[in-house]
Amino acid sequence: MKSGEDQLKNGTYCYRYTDLDGKRYAVYSPWLREVDRKRARGDGESLREKEKEIEEDRRKGRSSADKRRTSLNDQFEHFMSGKRGLKETTELSYRTLYDNHIRDSLGRRNVSEIRFSDVRNHYNRLIQDKSLSIGSVDHVNTVLYSVFALAVRDNLIDSNPTEGVMKEIKLENHYEKKARIALSIPEQAAFIDFVKDSRFSYLLPMFTVFLGTGMRVGELTGLQWHDLNFKKRTISIERTMNYYKRDGEKCVFHIGTPKSKAGIRTIPMLPEVKSAFLKERQKQMMLGGCNACVDGYADFVFTTTNGTPYTKASVDYTINCIIRAYNKQETGEAEKECREPLLLPKFSVHNLRHTFITRFCENETNLKVIQEIAGHADIATTMNIYNKATAEAKQDSFKNLEGKIKIS
Repeated sequence: MKSGEDQLKNGTYCYRYTDLDGKRYAVYSPWLREVDRKRARGDGESLREKEKEIEEDRRKGRSSADKRRTSLNDQFEHFMSGKRGLKETTELSYRTLYDNHIRDSLGRRNVSEIRFSDVRNHYNRLIQDKSLSIGSVDHVNTVLYSVFALAVRDNLIDSNPTEGVMKEIKLENHYEKKARIALSIPEQAAFIDFVKDSRFSYLLPMFTVFLGTGMRVGELTGLQWHDLNFKKRTISIERTMNYYKRDGEKCVFHIGTPKSKAGIRTIPMLPEVKSAFLKERQKQMMLGGCNACVDGYADFVFTTTNGTPYTKASVDYTINCIIRAYNKQETGEAEKECREPLLLPKFSVHNLRHTFITRFCENETNLKVIQEIAGHADIATTMNIYNKATAEAKQDSFKNLEGKIKIS
């Protein structure tokens, strides 16, 4: 045996060494050599393989003991402790994803022991055993990639084992990210007209504001009456309202800042939007005003009949009810009139924001103006929507030329 190596009475092999901190440590393995491990088809590393890693760590000036003591859970907490200025909702999202899908499984293992294949197999188990969507696994990977990236920078590992995993999984599953839909003009009109004359008409002012401003849900629900300047016809976006758990408590409303600095903005008030606000004000006064006070903020513009703010989940649920009711009615009317029905696709409240931005792109060429009104931090986000909207507009424009110009 080599210097530092020993075999214990139970047959286990041991290697004792002095680490960079001057302290003595020991590593163990059932096999002395790699060939012995392969012959036994064992998991883990042979003693000589561990020795090789220790020598490599010493050559790179890295503490092998620290590497072996650091679990993925430890590294995650180290990563989170360094994220200064992280929005509370973002931190909650990171922790929820990690706790639900990593902590009690892959998280228990040492950072240095986790390989590309371990991450890939774990993600596949999430998809197959937990029925997690590939999109959700992608969110988990976003968090895990950052945790391992910090481990690389901290010199605990040489490479990030999450690198390229999602690309491989998406290829294997023929995954294509669903494009965020915007309602077409006929669909948008059908949606509004149906709401106007249905039992859902009490939400018409809110839907009008969504489609006339492109506000995010939290921005709209956090809107206060003093944010509206009816003389100048402007809307000031200064905060966002979210509904989530904090420290294990039940879900409650919280006030926060907009998604980014670009989210703090002023939006011009269209005449239809101004009218919608005034109708909502009249309805709210008849019901006794806004009873809610969230983190010291009150006098919110949009509230339920109980005077409390709306949640995104409740608005999305109502939209689904509207879609089902409309499509059922439209299908029946189309059959009677012997025509194809104009059915609404499944969409969420965020698609109303996307619809506004698409309409805006169809009628405005200044990308900077569109970016500022939409509150996009990255101009690339604006350009993606603009390019798609203008491409469709070009197709429609050429359809109108058919048969109208002599070209052959």
